[in-house]
Amino acid sequence: MTELKHIFEKYHIHDFVFVDVGAKDFLDFFPEIAAMTHVHGFEPTPEEFHKLKERYNQHPFKALYLRELGLSDKQGEAEFWITDHASMSSLLEPDTHNYSKHFGKYKEYKHWEKSIQANKKIKIALDTADAYFKDFPDPIDYMKIDTQGSELLILRGAEELLKQRRINVLKVEVSTIPVYKDQAVFSDIDQFLRSHDFTLVDFMTYRDTYKPVFGSSKNHAHYAPCGDAIYVLNDRNEDQETRIRKGLILSWLGYRSLAIHFLQDAGLSASEIAIMNEIPSVQDKSFFSGLLMNITPPALYRLMKKIQWRLRK
Repeated sequence: MTELKHIFEKYHIHDFVFVDVGAKDFLDFFPEIAAMTHVHGFEPTPEEFHKLKERYNQHPFKALYLRELGLSDKQGEAEFWITDHASMSSLLEPDTHNYSKHFGKYKEYKHWEKSIQANKKIKIALDTADAYFKDFPDPIDYMKIDTQGSELLILRGAEELLKQRRINVLKVEVSTIPVYKDQAVFSDIDQFLRSHDFTLVDFMTYRDTYKPVFGSSKNHAHYAPCGDAIYVLNDRNEDQETRIRKGLILSWLGYRSLAIHFLQDAGLSASEIAIMNEIPSVQDKSFFSGLLMNITPPALYRLMKKIQWRLRK
């Protein structure tokens, strides 16, 4: 970390800005630069917001701004659908008919159906990213958006930020099948971001590829319609500092080749690039974790992960 700090000092990089929209449970951040990072976290539901606030009562960041607030393409108030499983709650009403059509024959469907079942609606406060970040004029190094179907609404509410090229790297949850009513699908989001000069780096779907040694080979494909899409702003006129920032974030996300491209364009030396690429990636797994994932049946592995998550609470 000391060598990394020397690089930041040499190129006059003093802090970073991370934004987590839909910051349920845990904030998305880069631990190695946490002490230099201003983090903005948005969670609109009171119960989940207070859990988040309590979890980060003591934090490692340079500054932390937690907001009990939803982002969208307009300001004001909106109805918010609270589902049985908090992670499925959304500004949009669940489309249980379409959900059943695509996944109703899975043996896990009863559990999934219960998770997405809306049991009440509440009123939440809304803002746009454009309006909110007028008070925070620094460029955003990394923005994560995971809001169960309303991602395109949030991006439309950030259109001025996008036009001003103030967001460098985006991680957006996307779906190829609408499981909420009026949900934009991946192609809609992809076209919108490409129109603002973003390049798709990766689309990681949540897919279970496990096949039992014993059992029927006639089972349907076990797939999920959603995943995370990674985008980077394509700007040939950006300055050296921005290229370094992009290279660092992409290296942290695990896209080493693309990271090196930006760092080389920024004029970093081979030794400086090597230091930047030695940082741990979010995709790196310890030997034990990798072995456990490969030898453990998925159902048991998910149970173990769930127990681990509960112990961390």
